Amino acid sequence: MGNPYPAVIDWNAITTKTNLTNTIWYRTSTTSGTMVYETYNGNAIEGTGNNGSANVDGKIPPMQAFWVQCSADGLVGDLIIDGNARTHDWGSAPFLKSPKAKVINEPDKDILRLYLYSNDKRDEAIFIQSSYAQDNFDDWDSRKLLLKDTINNIAEIYSLSPEKINLAIQSTKPSATAEKSIHLGLSAFNAGEYKFVANLSKTSRKNNIYLEDTKLDTIHDLIANPEYIFTTERVGFKSIPDDTSRFVIHFVPAPKVVVTNPSAVCSPQTVDLTAETITSGSDAGLKYTYWTDANATIPYSYYHNAEAGTYYIKGTATNGSYTISDPITVVVNPTPTVIVTNPLAVTKPATVDLTSPEITQGSTEGLIYTFWLDVNASVPYNTPNTATQGDYYIKGTIEATGCFSIAGPVTVVINPGTNITDPITDQLKIYAYNNQIHILNCELNSKIYIFDLLGCEKYVGVVKSLHEIINSNLKTGLYIIKVSNSKESKSRKVIIR
Repeated sequence: MGNPYPAVIDWNAITTKTNLTNTIWYRTSTTSGTMVYETYNGNAIEGTGNNGSANVDGKIPPMQAFWVQCSADGLVGDLIIDGNARTHDWGSAPFLKSPKAKVINEPDKDILRLYLYSNDKRDEAIFIQSSYAQDNFDDWDSRKLLLKDTINNIAEIYSLSPEKINLAIQSTKPSATAEKSIHLGLSAFNAGEYKFVANLSKTSRKNNIYLEDTKLDTIHDLIANPEYIFTTERVGFKSIPDDTSRFVIHFVPAPKVVVTNPSAVCSPQTVDLTAETITSGSDAGLKYTYWTDANATIPYSYYHNAEAGTYYIKGTATNGSYTISDPITVVVNPTPTVIVTNPLAVTKPATVDLTSPEITQGSTEGLIYTFWLDVNASVPYNTPNTATQGDYYIKGTIEATGCFSIAGPVTVVINPGTNITDPITDQLKIYAYNNQIHILNCELNSKIYIFDLLGCEKYVGVVKSLHEIINSNLKTGLYIIKVSNSKESKSRKVIIR
């Protein structure tokens, strides 16, 4: 067939395709000029990319030839290309652009593209899993049109349907429990070295995908390593049959591994990655191993005491199938530093303000402080602004993370007052502290007398400041302090301890 218009036509926009499969084939060239076949399936909305630049997308360039096929032997096909099939969207047709983004209502698909390289030349087989497809041959499958290029020695790959039909695109229905195995066909003119490469860009992790080489009796994990190099002495051209027995693709359902990030902790705490809460919701009976990379190639040995970082858990079932988890983030927040300094002693009835910045100077900035009566901060102290004598503990918390430190004890010393005051007197204060006698707010040049209880004079002096301090060598006991001036004379009893 040929595109009859001087415009691009869209295969998916052609409405009359009587007795035809929904697959087209057309010949194009690589960037180096080598001619190759491309296959496009309108049901799966997927096409091969043997040209090496872009996957074909059903857009047929002006005057481009293409192949169609009747859906069964003996039928007569009818294809009508009217003007409604024309489009201004050239897609990948003339310029080999990247494929378009997913369109609305596009079927669910899990896609594996398997490339076969012979030197710099490439051929492709596509494997699709979709709930719309069937395991047997149907419209979601596209036959393989073999090039058989002996000049350029292009090795070709295809898969075999249950009916032994050679396919370029094979679609199957996904299964959460049953393994699916698909035999590959290999057509190569020359013996030599070849390479399989798996394109997993649209492949989910619902399956483990293995390439079995029956000749070497090996199983190759394409998820862990998408490349497989092999040599062959078997050729397939004209009268020589293709090799359809050596390679088998196995799709093995992967177990479910669900992970939840652990709660953040505060240093020097660590996280136990084996905690059940981290893998809650995963399949039962899995064996877990722990890794620092997404491909599970770098093991992590300290999973019981994980520090801050990103980790991955690999859950392996008894049949060997596995799933590597999404990244797990362990957050270890810093613990603040709380430094405390005991406040200066005061004299009763004075109290101490434990919230004073001088007490916690040198601590981590921005902390929220609370005050406690025990070292474990379990008994709160509710009046830190007027602390009385005793030992206290200060808890400094980083509000954003909840990390904290407890410091203490902070010792508050309140010395007892020894003065006996008359409630109706003025601001004059007389008291003893630390073997000293203190006289406050007394008129300058007032006389000071100190007598013991027997009336013996022990000291005589003059007030020279508003806070007069008398350093005495008096023995412990009760004394009478007398202050007099031209206006008044007052006496107080004080105790020297």
